[in-house]
Amino acid sequence: MNELRLIEALPLQSLLSLLADNTLPAGPILVQYDNYTVRNAGTLTKHPLKFTWQRGNQQVALAFALATWDTAAGRASPGSNLVLKNDDSELMGFSLAQLPQDDTHVLLGFKMGNGEGGKNRWFGRRRDDPRPADATIELARELKRAWQGLFPDVLPVHPTLGGEWLVLARLPLDDLRPDAGLNRRMALKTTVLQQLAHAFVVAEKLRDESFSGFESEILDERIPIQIIPAVPTAPVHPLNQILYGPPGTGKTYATAAWALALIENKPFAEIEARYRHDQRTLQRVLEQYKSRKQVRFVTFHQSFSYEDFVEGIKPNLDGDVEVSYKVEPGVFRLIADDATRDWRRSTPAGRSAPGAEKLPFQLVYDAYIADLITRLGASADGTVSIPTVGNYSAIISGVSGQGIISIRHSTGPYQYNVKAAWTEAAYQRYDLATDIVPMNKKMLEIGGPNATLQWAIFNDLKRYEAAHQEELRAQVADEEATATLSEQAPNYVLIIDEINRGNVASIFGELITLLEDDKRAGADNALSITLPYSKETRPPFSVPPNLFVLGTMNTADRSVEALDTALRRRFSFVEMSPRPQLLSPAQMIFRFRFKYAHYEQPWAEPEYVKAEQQLFELLGCPLLKGENVQKPIWKALTSASSEQQIEDAFAFVHFSGVNLQKLLDTLNQRLEYLLGRDYCLGHAWLMGVSSLEGLQAVFRNKVIPQLQDFFPGNWGRLGQILGKRFVTERALATSPLLTFGEEDEPEGRSLYTIRNEAWSIEDFCSIYRSSTVAS
Repeated sequence: MNELRLIEALPLQSLLSLLADNTLPAGPILVQYDNYTVRNAGTLTKHPLKFTWQRGNQQVALAFALATWDTAAGRASPGSNLVLKNDDSELMGFSLAQLPQDDTHVLLGFKMGNGEGGKNRWFGRRRDDPRPADATIELARELKRAWQGLFPDVLPVHPTLGGEWLVLARLPLDDLRPDAGLNRRMALKTTVLQQLAHAFVVAEKLRDESFSGFESEILDERIPIQIIPAVPTAPVHPLNQILYGPPGTGKTYATAAWALALIENKPFAEIEARYRHDQRTLQRVLEQYKSRKQVRFVTFHQSFSYEDFVEGIKPNLDGDVEVSYKVEPGVFRLIADDATRDWRRSTPAGRSAPGAEKLPFQLVYDAYIADLITRLGASADGTVSIPTVGNYSAIISGVSGQGIISIRHSTGPYQYNVKAAWTEAAYQRYDLATDIVPMNKKMLEIGGPNATLQWAIFNDLKRYEAAHQEELRAQVADEEATATLSEQAPNYVLIIDEINRGNVASIFGELITLLEDDKRAGADNALSITLPYSKETRPPFSVPPNLFVLGTMNTADRSVEALDTALRRRFSFVEMSPRPQLLSPAQMIFRFRFKYAHYEQPWAEPEYVKAEQQLFELLGCPLLKGENVQKPIWKALTSASSEQQIEDAFAFVHFSGVNLQKLLDTLNQRLEYLLGRDYCLGHAWLMGVSSLEGLQAVFRNKVIPQLQDFFPGNWGRLGQILGKRFVTERALATSPLLTFGEEDEPEGRSLYTIRNEAWSIEDFCSIYRSSTVAS
């Protein structure tokens, strides 16, 4: 059944990845309406989202950029809004997360009317608008007539939005697949940018004409939304920090909000307040960043090594003829390389000057790959022949989306895949292919699958570079001139759970020094190193300034040593203490209510009433039952309400049942008295409790086993902490020992046990109502 629906997660992510991939070029784009023209630089560009707008006699630099709008819908799909902007303002935005789709296509377009994303520019009026109201009404009619003449496909009904929806293009789902092939993906990217640019230039021409005779200068207004910057200039957080505390304090749970705070460069308290009662949305937002490789997660353990974290030699399991080995990057090198790439693109320190002796490799390689794709497409058999040493030939049969070239000898059947890294190593070392003497020895030093074929690719690249030297240098100069259009480098976050469970000195190795703020790339005392396995096959490694390292550490874990002193000095520490206040009866009821926020009148739903009864029996608050009592409370409280406002709203209620706040507070007072604050119990274990049975399960499976771990074999201490209702003493009447030699019979002793029967509300209350520790 081919019904329209909102774009699904997988096609949306594929579309965002396609647009965000600067290594995937767009074809030549030129759209014109009267004397207004928008064009790009064709396939020879490192930034396919950049355009030039000829607006009558004015020339303006334009750029598309993926952004997050600071609205509920925008935060739910971060980075899904395609914004078109000039030097100093965001002119227009298109919400890709609102595109409709059917079983075969995604429908590119937008709503023809005022609303989110700056459509007010075309369909609305400014406060100081000099035009009469009739002029703006007529402009809306002209826009629709003009667009429908160019794009006759109009949806009368959108799956979720009201109003008419203009369809600019139907994007085949098959072309959005990652394995669709470079040519199809490149054509799809070109279509998206071209159709949006076409709709834009028509609308801008008609809009400007609507001002004719009413004012001498046409002012531009910004999109009335807040664009969340990727990295403001002054970081709010330290680059390296560790969340530490006792078990159950929510350290790993908090990494989601912390990661978002680091990426958006906002205070943790702000992010925590935003998603306090909406963890599901927070996880969806985080998954978006994970899919873009901006967030990675790893857990340290005793077997984790430098080879897993940075890089190591691993067997190549792709082939079935013979075993080979390759240098495999670890999680830290992967995220550091991604962060470095974006940082270099965004800062003048990371770009080569136009007059530099060597052009930036990525610029040359991107242009060469685009040219190679063109040659492959024009070839009758879909291959390109290039010369090798000794005037033999090699056959190129394809290029992957990552720029990997498939090549073989003209006389041999075996195909080799040559990555850009191997070509870059040669490019950085040699000015010409003829300088590589002796060829085999020098190329083997670089590494790679086949020395002769790698030489052939490098030679062909240098031939292309020489033939297009003027174009390439002009593009470098253009990038410098339009540097103000570049987004600041997005932040990256590596989360290391249980950081103290691994041998951190061995895992980090020489990176311990590079992690320091002033040793990072671009800093005053920046350092870089040659990695031990990849050696000279890649540029020296450094840690970029937009990479944050966030660790968690359990202070009560006695199975590991203290954190390495050298690493400790390079991290800031954030204590995650138990927060009993989150377990007060008022907070528990508030969280329970928002668990059922999808019900408009939950007190009328049997599922809610049943769960509510169990919670109220645990807390002892019969006065809160029914719509008449609850409705005024929920009307006064929102998801943004503070803890104090929540407490005040329930101040009139007398809770006679279990007070989990007092319960946890009392347990921790006794533990801190006996062992110290590192051996307390966290609040996280009790956050999900909503019934007596749930509390019994947490004590049986979490609390008591943890206390037994704190006091192994010392049942007397458990009794001092929990009391006689939980730990019972039984005297041994007769000795079970056998008579043996001259061994004396020891004095009788007492044995202890945990009561197995179900604990009552009174049993739990006795823990904090007892006046002395010995009770």
